[in-house]
Amino acid sequence: MEQNKPIQNLYGYVVWFVISLFVVFSFCLNTAAGVFSGAIEHTLNLTETQTAIAMGAFIVGFALMQIPAGALLDRFNNKLIVSCAIFILTAGAFLISRSSNLISFSLANFIMGIGGSFAFIAAGKSISKWFSFAAFPLMFGLTNTLSCFSTGFIHTLLSDQLAIRPWETVYLFLAIAGAILCIITLIFFHDPKKDVIETNSGPKPSLISSVHQVIRIPKIWLCSLSAAFSFGALLAYVSFWYVKVENFYQVPEDQILFFATLTFMGVGLGTFFWGLIARYVKVLNTLIHSTLIMGTLFLLVGIYLPHFNINTLIIAETIAFCIGFFLGGSQLFYTIAANMVPKHLTGIALSVVNTVVFLVNTLLLSLPYAFDTKTSTFYNTLWLFPFCIVISIGLLAYLKPPKPATSNQ
Repeated sequence: MEQNKPIQNLYGYVVWFVISLFVVFSFCLNTAAGVFSGAIEHTLNLTETQTAIAMGAFIVGFALMQIPAGALLDRFNNKLIVSCAIFILTAGAFLISRSSNLISFSLANFIMGIGGSFAFIAAGKSISKWFSFAAFPLMFGLTNTLSCFSTGFIHTLLSDQLAIRPWETVYLFLAIAGAILCIITLIFFHDPKKDVIETNSGPKPSLISSVHQVIRIPKIWLCSLSAAFSFGALLAYVSFWYVKVENFYQVPEDQILFFATLTFMGVGLGTFFWGLIARYVKVLNTLIHSTLIMGTLFLLVGIYLPHFNINTLIIAETIAFCIGFFLGGSQLFYTIAANMVPKHLTGIALSVVNTVVFLVNTLLLSLPYAFDTKTSTFYNTLWLFPFCIVISIGLLAYLKPPKPATSNQ
């Protein structure tokens, strides 16, 4: 058995790579609709409101399945669950390629949201099974690094394809890619043998009792809120509000996209770097506290510091990168949550955190408008983002995470 352990640990990296591809593919389909929204609106003769409703169907499916996804991953063989999730995501992409009206397009987007809801949680669940607590933040950070770094490449590739092909054809190509990924998953993705034995033997607690066991832990909610007010605020800023900031400072449109890419690159490198550092610190909240303080300072500078008339915009670009780099440390909250519960409840714990992050992120996409007046500018509204991170820092003072292990599996 000891001779097989190095081989088993090595195979964990194969599993990590496969599940990371699922995260990237899910993110690709989530962002594809945004890239193709103009072409889709024209082809299907939709209004802007109808297009927003159709795009929002993905979010509805994603949100509804968060906690059920975590519960399913906790209770059943993950190879089966992940393969089915990829199949559902792929089926949604195929149905979109055949959509001809608002209803069919919205339904297909909803189906994709259901499949995509499993990706992030499945990654955390698989990493917690194959790697030790000390390695979890590093490997989870690497998954997010791969996802964030692929953002700019995916956007560019999809835009280039849209220039030469109809969006229906591009979605068909994405469905084919999903089918290939599903086959790869069926071949190479496995749970550790000891987890397969545990899953297939003995009575299991009911779904409701498993969820109740997690949600009755006060620190799970504290961790979820801390993550939501930091990472959720970061996502809302970089996915939407940064455009208004850069427009205010009269940054060219091509530079604005580059700013977003830099911020996502910062998040990707930050999650990897802070995950690596987390292996050598005694208490995670000390590291998170430091990164959030620095991230808040750079976010304040990014919002309120004038973009000086420098042709290269090197100052603003550096600030955009640092916002993502330091606030990327907020993903360590997922590590804390994963280790507050037994391994057989990790999926539910991660899904609870992700649900709260998702809700706050969605709220912050529109909340600044509630503070907007006829005479106000973004200066009067975007203070919400650094303020949310300050709240996260305050909640962190009451969160005592488990100490990381000193040895790997």
